[in-house]
Amino acid sequence: MKQKKITVQFIAGCPNHSPVVEVIERLIARHGLRVDLDQLEVAPADVERIRFLGSPTVLVDGVDIEPGAHDRTEYAVTCRKYRTPNGLPDAEMLLQALGRD
Repeated sequence: MKQKKITVQFIAGCPNHSPVVEVIERLIARHGLRVDLDQLEVAPADVERIRFLGSPTVLVDGVDIEPGAHDRTEYAVTCRKYRTPNGLPDAEMLLQALGRD
């Protein structure tokens, strides 16, 4: 199986950045996943160019983990809310994006 790459894009001061990285790191450890984890701080000037939907944005091999995100066009320097109970990506969403159930 090809090693996956997870990129967490964030803006400085985002309160959800660290909790999302912690969830990802726990999943990697718990499931023995072979994953490269990168974190990329997004500058305001790059928001539209990289199609940044808010902080944190989680990509697996360059693809947003949230279904339907590729259709969205609200690029901004803002906090991002996912369609989960706490507004953050959950383990299920991450595992699905990684091709694991």
